Amino acid sequence: MSSGFANQRSNGGRGGSRGFGGGGSARGGGGARGGARAAPVETNATAVRKSEVNELRVALNNAINSRDGKAIYSSLERVLAAMTIGLDVSDLFHNVIMASHTQDLIQKKMVYIYLTHYAAANESLALLAVNSIVRDTHDDNPMIRGLALRYLCSMRTPSLIEHMIDPLKAGLVDVNNYVRRNATLGCAKLFLHSPEVINDPGIVNKLYELLRDQDPAVILNAIRALQEILVQDGGMALNQRIVLHLISKLDAFNEWGQATVLDLLQNYEPEPDDVFSIMNLLDNLFKSRNTGLVMATVQIFLSYTQNVPDVHQHVFHRIKNPILALMITAIPEAQYTILSHLLLILKRVPHLFSDEYKHFYTREADPEYLKLLKVEVMQAVATEQTAKDIVLELSSYTTSQSMPILAEKSVQAIGRLAMKYPFVSETCLEELLSFLELEQIPVVMETTLEVMNDVLRRFPDSAVDIIPRLAPSLDIVDAPAAVAAIISMLGDYGELIPDAPYVLEELVDGWEEKPGKVKSRLLVGVLKLFFKRPLEMKPILGKMFVAAIDDFSDPDVHDRALFLYRILSQDPDRCKKVVTSTSALLNLYFVEEQDGLEVDRLFEEFNSLSIVYRQPSERFIKTEADFLAEEEQYAEDEAYYEGEYDEEYEEETYDEGNGGGSLLDSFSSSTPAPSPASGPSLNPSVSITPPTFESNWKTLPLGAQVQMPYAGSITDAALLNEHFARNAIKSVAQGANGPLLRFFLYCEFNTHLVLLELGVHIQQMLVSINIKSGNMAAAESVKEIITSVLSTAH
Repeated sequence: MSSGFANQRSNGGRGGSRGFGGGGSARGGGGARGGARAAPVETNATAVRKSEVNELRVALNNAINSRDGKAIYSSLERVLAAMTIGLDVSDLFHNVIMASHTQDLIQKKMVYIYLTHYAAANESLALLAVNSIVRDTHDDNPMIRGLALRYLCSMRTPSLIEHMIDPLKAGLVDVNNYVRRNATLGCAKLFLHSPEVINDPGIVNKLYELLRDQDPAVILNAIRALQEILVQDGGMALNQRIVLHLISKLDAFNEWGQATVLDLLQNYEPEPDDVFSIMNLLDNLFKSRNTGLVMATVQIFLSYTQNVPDVHQHVFHRIKNPILALMITAIPEAQYTILSHLLLILKRVPHLFSDEYKHFYTREADPEYLKLLKVEVMQAVATEQTAKDIVLELSSYTTSQSMPILAEKSVQAIGRLAMKYPFVSETCLEELLSFLELEQIPVVMETTLEVMNDVLRRFPDSAVDIIPRLAPSLDIVDAPAAVAAIISMLGDYGELIPDAPYVLEELVDGWEEKPGKVKSRLLVGVLKLFFKRPLEMKPILGKMFVAAIDDFSDPDVHDRALFLYRILSQDPDRCKKVVTSTSALLNLYFVEEQDGLEVDRLFEEFNSLSIVYRQPSERFIKTEADFLAEEEQYAEDEAYYEGEYDEEYEEETYDEGNGGGSLLDSFSSSTPAPSPASGPSLNPSVSITPPTFESNWKTLPLGAQVQMPYAGSITDAALLNEHFARNAIKSVAQGANGPLLRFFLYCEFNTHLVLLELGVHIQQMLVSINIKSGNMAAAESVKEIITSVLSTAH
């Protein structure tokens, strides 16, 4: 195009001024005779295209006139090739239609591809195309009828919908199964363009009738079409007869078809008397080598028995061997998926795979991502009886120089096992100390020092034997995390290391070169050792405070140094109590092991990416409501920066006499507290129904999440629900599952509807809250409100 414009500009450049002046000749491009009706200059590229199209037209016409099948076939191939690379060959429409009069299926298919491609852009051509294709839907050859129906329903022109209905209805009752297959899928295609046509009860009922078809592919296509058409109603309706019929047909379906049926069964809620019958019929699928089929069957078994605890536990033992067998024989990618699901199962049944721990040892051929996951699984399946063997296995991975991250994760796993099972803590500590000799693998030494710091906080009595053996390693490592761990140990157990003050002094001397994490740890470590060895540490402490308070490169470190200096100056005993307080890392359990609510949510999305990502789908899949909320927030931000904000903010001023003093004055006790009623509050009159709650919950984006200790004393679901109601937070459902209380709540904040899913674990005194709203600011405000409401639940 650039060369064409250049040629046009150069051709008219000479006479342009004369032409516009009225005296130019036609040759100049601006004369009286030629200026007004000058023909457009054709570019070289356009000329080439026209030449190619004309050549294709001549070749196609000659082939059709001579009735040479091979020549027609070759010409159509050239036409489709030109169309594929973007060349406009719509001028050949009439010629291609003439080539449609054939019984050759491949030639027919090429013609249909061409017709459907250009029919969407030109309605006049579309009418010609649809007449040709509709005629073929009545052909005697069933393959041509099915092919014509397939491409007819692929035409996306609204004006052609009326031409598709009759052929589609005829195809649903055609005697040939290939035609019926294409007709059922055609219903789903047509639904995308014209839902009101397909919602005709006659078509939907016919699709239900096709569930009893003799051809398995027709049945599967009917299922897929019904699922697409009835998506607003939650998918196709299921009853006992349909379910048992589909299960009885499973052997006739291929693996993809079986997966489709199993996915459909997830939406079915069987009667209690039917549960065992369905499970017995599906039990044979556990022998399949297809990972998707086995995991889908596991999901159905767990879902159907979740309200029968005894049977539910028995199901876990039933699925144990199929999962193990599948994991051993599967490809690495499938093994990763299976192990991810296995980790989730272990959170509900911790010792299910404990006696099979050797199956999770890594193999030489395993890729890195699989080895890392197996390390995690070994840690999860460990018991007091097997922990020692697992620790020794993990120790063998620490010498892997080709996979440093595997060595790092193995060391961390040994540390966790030591803290979880005191019975093997001595073995773990000996292994960790042996890792400090691996100077050729720095990552192992650094990780070992970090882990050792945590283990010693769990078992402080071991410090007398362990700390002196760490001294040779102190001068070797230089990674910030490892140096920070060393500083912590020197502060906690510096009295056991004669050279501890001098090691810290060397670190303080290089203050400016240290990262923020090391500086923060130095502040506390030096203070701790000062209270144990004051004479040696006093000059080092003064040097550190001078360096830290004069350091403005890290505001956090600077402010912390000021705080510690002031509290030490005013009350040394309180300062000692602050910096030497017992660590909170003495808990035997980890937070992720206590989060029963998160596990319940993941079991609801079993056999999906949520298990691999280890989080509910709403956290990594954006819905349409998420995008709308982002656009709304963007519009609000844009309006704010353009000055379109409320006038009340413009009129807000500060009184010099009552708030315009120093910063400290603003914290004076004489300053009146703001009234709670002055800002937006919850609307106590809002009311929604459970179906409305459910539909909004599916569409609203996740606005906030809270996981915190439960500070209230109410442990009864009904009483806690009343407490919420008194604070204008209403409930649509609540209940108790053992020690777990669950609530589905809603409220209205500043005209914005906010939905909450709240769980309280009474034994562990933990609260988990998911908050959804179309307005992120409202979600954050309700997060603060619900936190306050829970703290007053007495």
